[in-house]
Amino acid sequence: MKNIYIFGLIIVGFFFIPGYLSAQYCIDFDNPVWYDSIISIDTASVNIWQTGQPQKMNFDSAKSFPKALVTDTVNFYPKDNNSLFNINLTEIGKVCGFGISFYHKYDTDSLKDGGMIQISYDSMNANWVNIINDTNLIISNGLYSNLYSVETLGDVGFSGLQLTWQKTALVWKSIPSSVSNNVQLRFLFKSDSIQNNKDGWIIDDLCMQDILCPGIEKNNYNENINVYPNPVSDVLFIELTDGSNFDYTLWNSFGEIVIFSKKESEKRKHLNLDQLKSGIYFLTIRNNKNNLTRKIIVQ
Repeated sequence: MKNIYIFGLIIVGFFFIPGYLSAQYCIDFDNPVWYDSIISIDTASVNIWQTGQPQKMNFDSAKSFPKALVTDTVNFYPKDNNSLFNINLTEIGKVCGFGISFYHKYDTDSLKDGGMIQISYDSMNANWVNIINDTNLIISNGLYSNLYSVETLGDVGFSGLQLTWQKTALVWKSIPSSVSNNVQLRFLFKSDSIQNNKDGWIIDDLCMQDILCPGIEKNNYNENINVYPNPVSDVLFIELTDGSNFDYTLWNSFGEIVIFSKKESEKRKHLNLDQLKSGIYFLTIRNNKNNLTRKIIVQ
């Protein structure tokens, strides 16, 4: 299930960024339709990342039943393993920044085996850096528990024993538009040549956030989009002057999706809102260039 929430301020772990608006997209791995375009699991035969119901000694359930993302849903992780999956962050707007959060556990040979998160900004995703060394990262809550190097990674990472669900939340500052469409995260897991019969790494309830600037009406994408009338009582019109395909989502102030559509090709689209209760709603429109979020008042 995919949920979209919107808040008047961003809550990331114990950090607060007042005055900003956040559109948050959460994945619990139960329906691949919602995450196939965002999460890419390496198809190499040695890759052990799987989505499914955990059935292991220490990882016996997902945080959000029934499925999670785990280094093999049934077996201990093997020796000499190198497994990864990528998260495509090009789908979020990154207007004033972007963030992710997730819950996880890990069970590895301490400081020998483990996992880390890397980020890449280049168009070919050839250059990866551990996010702890990323100068664009401004908030890291629940990142690596210590700064000792994990042997197989050759860098710091998650290693040892963490058997209660831990939340990790990360926020990046705004990045130039020339690279914003290339951003990828990589979750990398490695083990050495000794088989130790441990469970590995399990991840669930992964959320991604657009961090929208104060005054979200004034971003550079609204030159190509007209949304009217606002306030509205019955029919709302969306016009794209460049004629590009677009997705749109309308949700209420409680974070409930009211209307959702993908790959619209009409230059002028109308939304019937006459059945909605009066109040404040939020409309997000996306195409392959950028996005726009508007506050809509229904009378």
